[in-house]
Amino acid sequence: MQAVERIYRRAMLWARIVERGFLEPHEGTWYEPAAVQAFLVEHDLGGEIEPDERRLLLAAPGELAETELHAATWYCEPRSVLVWALGLGDAPPHDSDVAPFDVTGRVPVRPRAEADLSPRTEDELRLGLRTWFTLHR
Repeated sequence: MQAVERIYRRAMLWARIVERGFLEPHEGTWYEPAAVQAFLVEHDLGGEIEPDERRLLLAAPGELAETELHAATWYCEPRSVLVWALGLGDAPPHDSDVAPFDVTGRVPVRPRAEADLSPRTEDELRLGLRTWFTLHR
């Protein structure tokens, strides 16, 4: 699988994890693991998902501990880097939190071949990586 395809697939997957982490704790929101399972099958993401991610996505509502839901929200930060790498958004802020639903909505939920992507060049990726490591030392 090409690198861009894998980044795109991870970004789609992490969007669902971020949504789970932020939505479930709020009264009146719903979470349907069967719909997420269908999403995984429809987009052929089953081979991409890690065991801890599978638990975060497919556990029944109310089954995850507060610490697990909190961990799901942290997928927002690395996902913002994937969105940037795919050319679907600006570089994430280094001095403030990432807006979760701004980031989750930036990856179209359709096959990557149909998505309008302008992935960053290898030089842009290297510069971004160096910049973030320098800023977070």
